[in-house]
Amino acid sequence: MDADAANFTGTDDEERSVLEDDDSDAASMLSIPNELIDFDLVYSLHTFAAEVEGQANAIRDDRLFLMDDSNSFWWLVRVLRTQEIGYIPAENIETPFERLARLNKHRNFDVSMPSNTNLTELTHLFTACVCNTG
Repeated sequence: MDADAANFTGTDDEERSVLEDDDSDAASMLSIPNELIDFDLVYSLHTFAAEVEGQANAIRDDRLFLMDDSNSFWWLVRVLRTQEIGYIPAENIETPFERLARLNKHRNFDVSMPSNTNLTELTHLFTACVCNTG
């Protein structure tokens, strides 16, 4: 284990409410600033229960210190909540950039959706263009 991994400790004070990933209206209104995501860590995307020795238990949204990602299928991590070291499936790990994109997915939708005012203006412009070409 390298020195950074040995000295790195997580905090339990992190607000988990903003990390909820459900499709309810309340969750879609949430936005998480970059500062609340630690870009030196990775995160557990789903709960994983260790089945054999050498695997680690992780619950959804656990903060993980990545120790080895050389295997495409299983990554060695330290779960900061429990300090447990073990392998979890790579597909269960979310990078900070993937996490930021997921947690702010509603921003893309909001930006791409035209407002009612814009729709009315677009309709008038389209009608004017169609009338002028005929």
